[in-house]
Amino acid sequence: MSTGSAVSDQRHIIQCPNYNDALVGDYYGKTWSGADRDPVTKLLVDHEYTMNLGVSNNCLAKNWSGAQVGVLEYFGIPSALPLVWDSNDDLRLITKAADKVRGSSFNLGNLIGESHQTVNLIATNATRIAFMLESIRHGNVTVAKKALLGQYDGIRTSLPGDSSSVMKSFLKNHVLSPKRAVNQMKIADVSNAVLEFQYGWRPLLSDVYDSTNTLAKHMALPFRNTYKVRRAHRVNDVVDWNGLKWQRSSKISVQIKVVIASTPSLSSLLHLNDPVSVAWEVTPFSFVADWFLPIGEWLSAANFIDRFDIGSILRSEKTETVVLFSSASPPLIVEGTPFVQGKSLIRRFQNLGNYADIPLPRIKSLKQALSPEHALNAIALLTSTTDGFRKQLKF
Repeated sequence: MSTGSAVSDQRHIIQCPNYNDALVGDYYGKTWSGADRDPVTKLLVDHEYTMNLGVSNNCLAKNWSGAQVGVLEYFGIPSALPLVWDSNDDLRLITKAADKVRGSSFNLGNLIGESHQTVNLIATNATRIAFMLESIRHGNVTVAKKALLGQYDGIRTSLPGDSSSVMKSFLKNHVLSPKRAVNQMKIADVSNAVLEFQYGWRPLLSDVYDSTNTLAKHMALPFRNTYKVRRAHRVNDVVDWNGLKWQRSSKISVQIKVVIASTPSLSSLLHLNDPVSVAWEVTPFSFVADWFLPIGEWLSAANFIDRFDIGSILRSEKTETVVLFSSASPPLIVEGTPFVQGKSLIRRFQNLGNYADIPLPRIKSLKQALSPEHALNAIALLTSTTDGFRKQLKF
C-alpha cells in the first residue's frame, strides 16, 4: 500500500490595518492512498485508490473606503454547488455497460413479446405512408394530410387527376383560411401520431439498427472481456456574495470497468432469458411509470448481474468543484482572480454479487421526470384516443 501527501504553500501574510490580516497567494495540497505495482511483473494492475486535492488563491482588494483587504478574509466565499448523483445514475451506468457487452440495447425477448403489435404497426402504417406519398404525387395534399394523421378510412382505387382543382381547394382551405384548417384537425389525431412515433416507429427502427449491430459484432469479431462505460453530470451558476459575483461549477464523472470472466451465451446476449423484463415492457403504460421510477432499468441491471459471469467491476468516481471570482461593482477593485478548487478520486471494486447489491431506483423529481420529450408525450396521452392507440402498441 502506497500513501502520501504533498503541499506547496506560497501564501504570505499581508497586514491590513483595521481589518483581519490577509494570507495572500497560492496554496496546493494533495493526499493519496493506493496499491503498489505488482512485485513480479512491475505492472500497475487494477487496484483501489483514493485521492484528494485542494487548490486556492487569495488576492487583495481595495474596498469602498480605499483600504486594502484580503478577499477571502473580508468577503468570504460562497459554498460549492452540490454534486448531482443518485442511484438512478448508477442503474443507468450498469445498463449502459450491459448494452456495451451485448453489442447494443436490442432486446429480442421484448420484440417477440410484442410481435403481434409490431406486425400490426408495420402493416397499418406502411399502407398509410404509401398512400400519403401517392396522394402527394398526384397533388392531393388534403388527402395526404388525412392519410398521415390516420383520418382517411380507406384507400381509393383512383386518385383525382385534376391537380389544379386540388391545389385550388388546398389554397382555399389551408392558405387563405388557416383558421378553418386548424379547426378541422383533431387534436386526438395529432396526439395519436406523436405517441405512435415515440413508442411505435422509433423503437422499432432502433431495434432494427441495434439487432444488425449485435449480429455483426458477434459474427465478425472475437468476444472481448473488458468494457468501460462512463457517465457525468455538470452544474454551473453565477452567485452574488457580499457584493461580489462568483462563478460556481461542480462536476461528477463515474466510470465502471467490467471484466467478463467467460463468454456469455447467445440467449443472454439477445435478452432471451429475461422474462421479467419482457413482462414489464408489455404491461400497459409501464413506460409512464419508468418516467418517475426506473423499474425497467433495475430489471435490466438485475438480468445483467444474474446472467453474465462477471469477474469484477471497478468503479472510479471523480469529482471537481470550483468557486471562481467573476466580478465586483466599482469602486471595489480586486487585484487578481481568487478561487477555491477541490478534486477527488475514489476507485473501489464494486460488489454486485446478488440482487440486494444492485442500487434501488429512486423516484425522480418532477423536473427530471417531465423532460420536454416526456411532457410532449404526456400531453399526447391526455388528448389521444387511447382505444386506437392500444390497437397498434403494447396496451
